[in-house]
Amino acid sequence: RTGTTVDLIRAVATTVDVVGALTATSLQLSTHLTCSGTGDIGDGASANFRDMFLDGDATIGGDLSVAGAIFNTTAVGSQIIAGGVSGNAGANILLLGPSHASLANDIQFKAGGTVVAAWDNSASLWDFQGNAVSTTGTVNTGALTVTGDAIVSDQVTIGGAIEAGSIFNIEPGVAARDLLTSVGLGFHIEADTWDINAAGNGETVAIGSLAFFGIPTWTSVGTTFTSTDAATVHIQGAPVGSTNVTLTNPRAFYVEAGLSEVQEFKATGLALNRVSKSANYIATVGDYGIDVDASGGARTITLPAATDRAGMILNIKNDVSTANAVTVDGDGTDTIDFALTATVPFPQAITIQSDGVSNWAIR
Repeated sequence: RTGTTVDLIRAVATTVDVVGALTATSLQLSTHLTCSGTGDIGDGASANFRDMFLDGDATIGGDLSVAGAIFNTTAVGSQIIAGGVSGNAGANILLLGPSHASLANDIQFKAGGTVVAAWDNSASLWDFQGNAVSTTGTVNTGALTVTGDAIVSDQVTIGGAIEAGSIFNIEPGVAARDLLTSVGLGFHIEADTWDINAAGNGETVAIGSLAFFGIPTWTSVGTTFTSTDAATVHIQGAPVGSTNVTLTNPRAFYVEAGLSEVQEFKATGLALNRVSKSANYIATVGDYGIDVDASGGARTITLPAATDRAGMILNIKNDVSTANAVTVDGDGTDTIDFALTATVPFPQAITIQSDGVSNWAIR
């Protein structure tokens, strides 16, 4: 019909051609709708509907503007949005957030009316609303910043393939780093001032440490297991200089300053620090052997406070041929075998140990 408004158009096993505009309160088709103009649906004219029900596929060559919702009429069905040319074939799909007073260019994903993931465009980040993010594949990212807790229930490997049996592992292949003074090449804790959140005023704890290694208890399920050299911490050896690298004092373990206390100690090879002095000298925590040259005059070696060096051992030797004596003097009122001083003539030596109170005992 031409120039006629109808309330209902039903097309069964035939074709409806619309040349101009089509306005209908209801349109039901079991075959094709073809628009021959240059409108917004298919290749044809403009069509405005209150409700549109399609039994088959709809092909839209231009834009589709929807004021309401796009939903699936099957209660247990899945709404598929595919970027492919047919069916549910995949391709790129762009979700572009519109201008909005508070959520400009944002994207939200909801489940049961609750936001479970959202793109916050103003902050340039994805917010998963506290939900877990799980993947069995590889996540490629630049610098990863975590502002909250990071909980890993399995292995962490840096640099290469996962090492079987290791929880935290740095593998060959990690990006090269510059070897800097006072910076751990593989693992580093920066010197800093730490705030201690005590449970209450005057709280006392037995052990306070920056790094703590608990006692591992190992069990074997099924067969028996034996380890001949088990250790809580194992250091394989000192660093080795290779191509174009010279190491002058390589050490497997190095404490730069401060008192170190070991409850039990066994050494296969033991090297203790020894210094040579030709003037009066105050012994330090890093000393063990002190060789004294008194050829230029009598010399005095002053000991550290016994209270600060409980168990410390010092060996002091008058090392150069001379008639001058070396005097060992305690700090303040500290004593050496309960005398204020001890005298060491050439070529003798004296070995003393602090009781941690006020006396150095001769051994």
